[in-house]
Amino acid sequence: MFILREVFAYEHSEIGEMFNKTEVNCRKIYSRVKKKVALLSSENVEMAPSHRLEEKELVTRFISALSNGNIQSVVNMLTEDVIFIADGGGKVSAAINPIYSRERVLVILNALSSSRFPQSEAKQVEVNGQPGILLTKDGILTGVICFEWDVQSMTVQRIYFIVNPDKLQHVN
Repeated sequence: MFILREVFAYEHSEIGEMFNKTEVNCRKIYSRVKKKVALLSSENVEMAPSHRLEEKELVTRFISALSNGNIQSVVNMLTEDVIFIADGGGKVSAAINPIYSRERVLVILNALSSSRFPQSEAKQVEVNGQPGILLTKDGILTGVICFEWDVQSMTVQRIYFIVNPDKLQHVN
C-alpha cells in the first residue's frame, strides 16, 4: 500500500478498493508504515547498501529470466504468498485484480515473458530509490515494474506492474 501511494500516487480510496479496505484504514496503514520506514531507514543506514546490491542483482536475474522465457529460474526469488498488482488504468490490457500466490504469479510472469518482453527493451533503473525495471518499445515507455522485498529472506513479496499511460507520464 505504501508503495502504491508513494511511488504511483494512488489515492487512498483507490488503494482501499484494491485491498478491500476502507479509505480511513488505508490512511492509517500508510501513516504507520511511513513512520516505520523512517525509523528503519535511520537505524539501518549501514545495512542499506548491501541490500541494495543484492536487490539489483536479483532484478538483473528477473529481467534475464523474463527476457529468456526461463520463468522457473525466478521461483526461489518469490515468497510463497507473493502478490502481483497490475495497473492498466482501463486503457492498456492488464490484470484487473491482484494475483495471489507464487503459482499464479508465475503463470502471469510467463504470459508477460512471451507477450511483452520479446517486443520490449527491459532496463534496470531506480524507481523511487529502489531497483526496478523500465520497459520501452521503439524508445517509448510502455511499463514499469517495481518490487517490494522481504528483506529478511531477500525475496519478492509484491510485484507492481504499471502500464497505465496516465501514470507512466510521471516517470522521468
